[in-house]
Amino acid sequence: MSSIALLLQHDVARLYPSFGQDLTAVVLAGVIMMELMGPLAAQWGLRFAGESAPPRRRRAPAGAVSNADERPPCPSNSRHRTRSPSAWSWS
Repeated sequence: MSSIALLLQHDVARLYPSFGQDLTAVVLAGVIMMELMGPLAAQWGLRFAGESAPPRRRRAPAGAVSNADERPPCPSNSRHRTRSPSAWSWS
């Protein structure tokens, strides 16, 4: 889309040199803003509508210590961790 806008602007500037310079500034500013803000606005819109995956979490560097690999204790097995084996009853 932006290449077509630039080509049309070039043709208009050639045909009408009196205001071609002013038109060039306006068209270039619009194209630059569209190229920079368009992808960001589309990404925000897709996330806001719930149509895209949530952003990925950043991974820790290779040498960093992380607690992400540890699992929380299972609630059904918590009594086995606090009692000694001799205190278990099989009845």
